[in-house]
This record gives sequence, C-alpha cells and structure tokens, in this order.
Amino acid sequence: MRNVVLFLISFVIPTLGMAAIQETKKCPSDAHWVRAYFRNAYIRVDGTKVSASNVAAHCAKNRKSHDFGFPLFKNTLPTRWPWVGEKIKSWTVEEIERVLEALDSLPKALRLKSIKGIYRFGRSKDYPNPATSRAGEIVLYDTALDESRNLARILSHEFAHEIYRNFSTKEKYDSDLAANWFESSDDKGRTIRVARGDGFVELDGRQSSDEDFSNNVEYFLFEPEKLKTATPNVYTWIGKYFGDTFVISP
Repeated sequence: MRNVVLFLISFVIPTLGMAAIQETKKCPSDAHWVRAYFRNAYIRVDGTKVSASNVAAHCAKNRKSHDFGFPLFKNTLPTRWPWVGEKIKSWTVEEIERVLEALDSLPKALRLKSIKGIYRFGRSKDYPNPATSRAGEIVLYDTALDESRNLARILSHEFAHEIYRNFSTKEKYDSDLAANWFESSDDKGRTIRVARGDGFVELDGRQSSDEDFSNNVEYFLFEPEKLKTATPNVYTWIGKYFGDTFVISP
C-alpha cells in the first residue's frame, strides 16, 4: 500500500507542476496567455458565424484594444450599484476574449479614459436587457453574450452613454439641437429637455436625450441607412463630430 501511495505522489506532483507551468507560461511582450476553454458559438461583428469549439491553451497576440480593454475586466461590484437584486459573476476566459474581439472592431473614439471598469452580471432587473452603465462603469449581463447578440453593438451603445456624460454643456446643446430636442420649462420653472415628435430609431429614445444619443451612435455604426432616413440631421452631425475614422472595423 505504501508503495502505491509513493507511486501516486510521484505521478501527481510532476503533473501538477506541469499544469502550473502551463498556467503561468510566459508569452512574448505583444501577446498574453490564454488558458484552454470551451468556446460557445457566436456571431462576429461582420456577421461571420463562429462554431462552438474547444480552444487549446495558447499565447494570443494582443489586439489593438488590448491595453485599453484588458485592465477593465472587474470581478467586484461596481461603485454603489443601486440594484441589489442583480448578481455579480466572474469573467470567464471565453468571455474576456469575446469582449476584447468586440472592442477591436469599435472606433478608437469610443475608448474613453473615464471608463474604469467592465463588470459581469447574471440577469438584469430589466431582463432581457443586455447591458447598462453608470459614470465610468459598464455592466454586461448574460444576454449580452447570447449567440444571437452583436456584442460590439451592445458595447458601442454603452460607450456612447459615457461620451454623452462627458460632453461639455455646448456639446450637449449642439447634439440635442441636431436631434431636435429643445429646452422648455416645467410647472415649477425648471428647465427640461423636450423630445421631437418623431424620427427616433428606437422608441426608448424618447425617454431622454442621453438615450436618444446612444441609440443614434449605435445606428450610425451598425445601421447607418436607418439613421439617415429617420433623422438625417443627426446622421450628419455625428459624422462631422467624430470624423471619417468613426466606423466599424471588420
């Protein structure tokens, strides 16, 4: 029996040692180590279908958005998160690689330094809402990673919220003016924003000029013809504000 135990120890220790070496394997400076994982099927930003597969451990070449995106993955609660019923989850290797790939397709203008974290939650209180954000913090829910979802599109919408939050007073005014939001007063004399009568690419854009702006940026990038038809002034304003490089990369 003692001999059997010694044999098992001699077998297990080298095996664990090799596993530890594999987990901490050093990659070139322009790459990062990716553990083996099972990849679910999904659709890339260009519409290419990626089949489910087992992905072997490997050194993955860093994407152009790596330095921006990689430090943002958080497994903690966002600051003062108000919806206590929502449950936080830990990022998986697969999910991190998916988000990095999606970030790579987005224009550089969306990579704001004010974004401090991207968090992973289970089910939204507003299910099937795929994502939400507050100042500097973006949360992705389970539904954001569904096979049928365009993850890059979801991220573009949340980043657009951050852009609007960081607008100067003049930039907000110019953006709202282009979208036919105008200022009025409520019954207490407070200044309020009043929406245009029509031309919304999504109905929830009527809720606020912030939501409308985020919808418009999303459509400018992913369905530009619909935005151009619905609100041509907005299409023109976004194009002038961000410039010719504000496009999706395949």
